[in-house]
Amino acid sequence: MGVIEDLKREAERRKQELSEEEACKVRKGAAYKNEIRPAMQAVFRYLNEMTEHLNFLKPEVGIRYTLPGYGEIRNLVQEDYRMAVDSTEQPKFIKLWFTCRSPDNLVFTVTPRSTALDSRRFLQDLRMEFSEWPLRDAFNNVIGLGFEVRFTIPVVFLFRADMENEAIIMQVANFEGFKTLHHSFRPIEINDEFLEDLGAYILGRSANLRALHISDQERQQIRQRLRISDSARKQELEAALRREDMEKEDEQSRLLKNRLRKMVQQHRSSVSGK
Repeated sequence: MGVIEDLKREAERRKQELSEEEACKVRKGAAYKNEIRPAMQAVFRYLNEMTEHLNFLKPEVGIRYTLPGYGEIRNLVQEDYRMAVDSTEQPKFIKLWFTCRSPDNLVFTVTPRSTALDSRRFLQDLRMEFSEWPLRDAFNNVIGLGFEVRFTIPVVFLFRADMENEAIIMQVANFEGFKTLHHSFRPIEINDEFLEDLGAYILGRSANLRALHISDQERQQIRQRLRISDSARKQELEAALRREDMEKEDEQSRLLKNRLRKMVQQHRSSVSGK
């Protein structure tokens, strides 16, 4: 009987694991449907409408970059705004990208030679289009390099539904310098104020996203809203589990009725045959 008991305990443990996995799956599905999906749809609607206006208006923006060997690059043009979404009904991936460029080529020189070589490697890593020429001293030794750069950099804003952590991940590439930034937001944080702030940030009217630099009081208010949201989500999960149990009971009842109906039919057939 020891083997049977071991198998029984293992089966019960596995059933418990499956029950927990199913509950987690239901909870995450409810979180996406009621929180993440509406927030992602709001992000797409806002950015999609904004890109349409920007591609028509082509406004000036205040974005700046610092290029090693050259210094700060100003008076840049943002253009060719484009949007992509995996699904407008069930969005899990939203991408906004555009080009940031200098109206004129950048012409500059860099010395000494070691620093110039670093500048060259930097431009190559960015895949910039550029030409170069050597700078020589009176003895014809190379002491640096001259560059002419067609400064064009792709900027990307990527929003991704993080189902595992019930959050929305925002990745920003080549916007605040030549780097990629990662931010995580709870869906409740994606509201009208956030979207307006995001629009100002993209247009260079705001140096950063206010949502990343909020006060302690505002954080406390957000935590309070999150607690209310978590309580509501828990109630919704319990309701979903109850509905699932009722559906299973209904299915079992239906199967039992069908089985009884067949037994009655078989009995009648047997009686009529006699």
